[in-house]
Parts: sequence; structure tokens; C-alpha cells
Amino acid sequence: MTKNMLNCFYDLSIAPCSYDFFAFLISAELHRKRNGFESLAVIFLPGPNNGYRHDNLRTFDQNDNFFKNVLLNGPLLYKSCKSIVWLNDRSEAKKYLEPFTHVFPRGFTLQNPVTDYVYHGIVTSYFRGDDPVFFEAPPYAKSLAKSALSKISVNKSFITLTTRELQRDDPGTRRIDFEVWKNFFSQLDRSRFQPLIIRDTSMAFNSAPLFDDVPEIEAASIHLHMRYAIYQESFLNIFKPNGPSIISSYGTAPNLFFFEHNDQHCAISKSWYKTHYGMNRDSQFPLTTQNKRIVWDKESLELLNGTIKFLNESDVKLQSLLYPITDKITLMDTTKIALMHTIDNLKFGVLGEDVRVFQFYKDLLDRRLVSGPEPKNLILDYQKKGNLPKNTWDEILEIDRSTKSVLDDKSLVYQTG
Repeated sequence: MTKNMLNCFYDLSIAPCSYDFFAFLISAELHRKRNGFESLAVIFLPGPNNGYRHDNLRTFDQNDNFFKNVLLNGPLLYKSCKSIVWLNDRSEAKKYLEPFTHVFPRGFTLQNPVTDYVYHGIVTSYFRGDDPVFFEAPPYAKSLAKSALSKISVNKSFITLTTRELQRDDPGTRRIDFEVWKNFFSQLDRSRFQPLIIRDTSMAFNSAPLFDDVPEIEAASIHLHMRYAIYQESFLNIFKPNGPSIISSYGTAPNLFFFEHNDQHCAISKSWYKTHYGMNRDSQFPLTTQNKRIVWDKESLELLNGTIKFLNESDVKLQSLLYPITDKITLMDTTKIALMHTIDNLKFGVLGEDVRVFQFYKDLLDRRLVSGPEPKNLILDYQKKGNLPKNTWDEILEIDRSTKSVLDDKSLVYQTG
């Protein structure tokens, strides 16, 4: 543990043992970059249910296998991660909690643990204009992936399809449409493209192949780094709602995500995407680059072929271009998430990143792009109710005056004439 290391606590008493961990990890890496820390330490704290939180989503064996195979290895998809700590006793975390400015999530304590695995930190970074961060496969995994792929083809571009085959939380829209894919694979130009299947982990070795003429990469189903290295080496990675899609969406290679919402299932409901991601129909995932695409519909030959044609013909560096917010509803939803997340963080002190959120919010208000209370009135109201420290607005103004100075009543930035 060094002075320049950010200690990131993933507390399994309140956070799930699932791919949601990667939303937490992205937020942690964004925080590290924003605040100038050299490296990350990811510290896993045990929960009360044999090391995990109480829920009915998975058995102990399922949680334990997933933790040891995915979560423990996940932080190494960032080069900045220099330490992974798996604690057996929560009290062992005390030495990692000082100084508090080196702790993520902000305000985390053993007595009052907090977490961020539902994208709020990512949405706030998007609103604030932070640069994106990208997962990167470790060198050994890249070497393994290249070796495995070379045995399948040496001169073709790879297109992966990652399948979800669990019945849980699936009204039928999270599994692939077999006939669409059968037709797609049959008409795909095999002289140029080689399709690959990455099966659901539980099905990788225990079932017949999904398609007779499409190779399945079993190792990628059970090995996180190998999976991501395959994604990085591919021309296009295709998903329906499933866990591994997040490492592709926030990675470097192109991906295509088919999303059919179902309001009977929380995780794939319109309200979940709106409330936690700031997304509405035709929105893109926050802080993703333009070589990724979410289609709010089921898969089809037209959409698949259109995406391949677009990527083939594109002459811009899509990976370097973030998606803009193009409609007022999504902008308003994104703003609400960013404000609430920032206000939650203000309980633990004021940082420059918080002030930038209110500066951008003030700009949007003045241009009448969003509606809501003035930043001063919003913060003073929270102070009056005892939900923020009494000096919060004064601290915000102090930082504001040293930068753009747009929040002060005396500011001239938006005054004309």
C-alpha cells in the first residue's frame, strides 16, 4: 500500500457477486484517474452469508465459483491495479481505511459501508465530461487468445456471439433467436469472417454445440482474461443482455448489444435503464465510444449485416469518440442521476469533481436545456434539512471561485449586455 494508491472496497455484505462488480471497478478507475492516484488496490470484504450477502439469486457454490473465477481476476483488466486483497475478517480492513481521502467509494467505513455497482458513478463521469477508461487484457491472455484463434483462422476477422442460457430473470428476450443466427451464419461471407460462440459458463462443456459449423471457445467461457482477450482480438462482439457484455461495452473492440426491454423483470426494464443509466429508447450506454452500439430491438439479419457494413466502411476512429446526448429527456435523466450521486458524495466533503458537476448543471440551466432548482438553492435546501454539512455551499463556492466561477451570485460569466 503506497501513498499514491487508491484503496477500493467491494463489500460483499451489500454488493452482489456478479458482473455488476465491473460497474464498480469502472467507477473506481475513473475516480483514480480524476484524482491523480498512481494505482488501484481492490479490497474484497466478506459478507454475513458464508462470505456473501443475503439474497436468493445464487447458491453458495455459485457465488463462490463466480467470486474465485471472475471477481478476483477482474481488477487485473486494468493495468493500474497493483494489489488485490481478499479479507477473511472485516476488521482486517482497518489498515486500508487511512487516510480517508485514499478510499473508494467516498465515505466508505466498516460501520456504514457504501458501494457503487449500478452505474451512478459512470453516469456522473459522463455528465461531467470525464475521459473514458478501457479494460485491457493482460499480456499472457493476449498471447493465449492469439494462439487459440490462429488455430481456427489466420486471415479472417472474428465475430463473437456471447450467449446467455440461464432461465433466471429471462422472459425469453435474453436468449438468442436461434433461427436468426442460423440464417446469419449461413449467409456470412466466410472468406472474410469467422464466427465464434462463447457459451454461458454452465453450458460450455456439458452440451452439444449450438451450431454445427461455428466453433465454440470453451476456455473463454470459464476464463475471464481469455474471454476479454478474445473480445479484444475480434472485429465485432455481439450480445444480448448478459453479464459479460459490460467488459466489452467498456473495452476497446467494437460491440453490438441487442436489448428488448421487459418491465416484468427489473434488470431489463425501461425504468431500470432510465433510473440508473439515464437511458431511454435509442440511448447508448453512458461513457461508451462510438464503436459500441446498443439496439433497442431484437436481433435481425438487417441489423447484423448493417453493423458489419458500417464498421467496414467507417474511416473514423470510432473508439476515440464518445456518444453525445442528443435528446432532452435523456439529458434530464442523466442530470438527475449526476446531481443525486454528487449530493450523496458531498456528505463526505467537497472535491473539485463535485463542483464541476454543479458548474455543468448551471450551464445547462442557463441555456434552458434542463429544468430544476439553482445549484445554490438545491444545496442550501439539503443543508437546511440536515442532509449535508452546514458549510457545504461555502466550500463549493471556494473551489468554484478558483476555477470557472460560475456559481457565485456575483459571477459575470453568463451575464450579457
